[in-house]
Amino acid sequence: MKPSNTVMRSSYVGRLAPRGSGRIAAHFVQRPVGEQSSAPQLLFRRMTPELWLVLLYVVSATIGDLQIAKFNVHVGPVPLFYTDLMLLFLMILSCVRSPARVLYWITIGRGAGPIGRAAWIFCFISVVYCALSIGQYHLAALQDLAIFGYSLFFPLTYFAIRERREARTLMRAFVYAGVALAVLVVLQYVIGGVRGHVAMVDGIEPSVYEQRLAETSHSFFGSAILQLRNEDDAATAIFALAALLAYIILERRWRGLHVLCAAACFGALAVSTSRATVVGLTLAMGVTFIALRRRYRLRYALFIAICAAGLAGSAFLPDQTPGADLIRGLRVAVSSALGGPAVDSNADFRLKRWRYAANVWLEHPLLGEGFGRPIIPAGLIDATENKGDYNAGMPHNTFLFVAVRTGLLGLGVVLFCWAQAIRQLFIKFTRVGAADDLAAINVLVAMFGFAAFVLFFERPVMNAGFWIVAAIGAHLAQYERSEVVSIRPAT
Repeated sequence: MKPSNTVMRSSYVGRLAPRGSGRIAAHFVQRPVGEQSSAPQLLFRRMTPELWLVLLYVVSATIGDLQIAKFNVHVGPVPLFYTDLMLLFLMILSCVRSPARVLYWITIGRGAGPIGRAAWIFCFISVVYCALSIGQYHLAALQDLAIFGYSLFFPLTYFAIRERREARTLMRAFVYAGVALAVLVVLQYVIGGVRGHVAMVDGIEPSVYEQRLAETSHSFFGSAILQLRNEDDAATAIFALAALLAYIILERRWRGLHVLCAAACFGALAVSTSRATVVGLTLAMGVTFIALRRRYRLRYALFIAICAAGLAGSAFLPDQTPGADLIRGLRVAVSSALGGPAVDSNADFRLKRWRYAANVWLEHPLLGEGFGRPIIPAGLIDATENKGDYNAGMPHNTFLFVAVRTGLLGLGVVLFCWAQAIRQLFIKFTRVGAADDLAAINVLVAMFGFAAFVLFFERPVMNAGFWIVAAIGAHLAQYERSEVVSIRPAT
């Protein structure tokens, strides 16, 4: 009996089963650039309440960025931040609507794929470590439990997404919310002259910068858009820029819109002058180059070369040129990221913390030091850092932080989750070529580069954002019927 075929236009066919295996081989299509999904698909029909809650959190936490993360209520001495409250609501809603599925994951860690199983191990480790240290470190142990417990966003988001269409919608919402954040950051600079690492770019004393920041926040409009308090506050806008690279290359119809969105995100990068986001964005651009088909790599490489030449030539622009200071800020951020301590005046701040954190980790390399114990000596924590009680004294490197707390055991789980999400999406993209797949890859890669230089898991909004994007990627990595060209026995 002749098997049925589904006919679609195709330019590339990849096999899932090797020749001669006797198994069924599914053939997938990688459409040409102009034939990718023709619209930014934001489809909200038939979304579950759990997914609506995740969508609300993604949009509000992305646009509000680190400012909304500071909203909290106290239950006795324990602060519950915005991310904590949304996670509790999502847990309650998921348990009410899908109790069997949630209970199945809680008991044996299954039902959410390999990353879901790793997230279950991560949660189990955090509960054990917290139980062992809460008697000695109290609130500090609970803070570490919260940081590790945000991994619950992965299974809950995974369960909330029922099909790939909803994963695309959530991915686009994350990206466009990042663009909205970028617009706010640029407006903040235009109105108040507030930028990220302003002392490095303009030579302004920190006290003068703080006074300018206060003056901006006194006006109603200034307080409404006050997003940028340090160079890393606009990171989500740069993650959105990494995703927009995929949409610009692979979606012809909406390319103009995505170019404008990318321009806004470039503006946010120039304003924030964040070295860590430059590293993350560079890694994402490199992965994009590797993932693209050969015929498009040359054009992409030419585009990167033109951008690099323009950035290098910005040093010769007259000061009166409109936007020259923004371009100069972007050039300083790039040169700081590439030059390290020789260029970055803030590098010594990180290197000292990394050194102390590495020494603490090496005392117990396999299982870590446990929860609650201070990582950085009190003498290295200045008054400005002490204003943030939640993440004061952190090593400014998420991977070192996880290694100190849980050793190679916990660090291995985190790296597995990151690598598995990127690996699944990369394999899917090479066979199908969907823009959302590459966008999710770029966001995860950019997050990886960013996390190696700053507080990432230690910040609730960014921590939850990683697990949500990983859950989105897990669904995007699954194939749908429209992507199957034909099914026939392999010969």
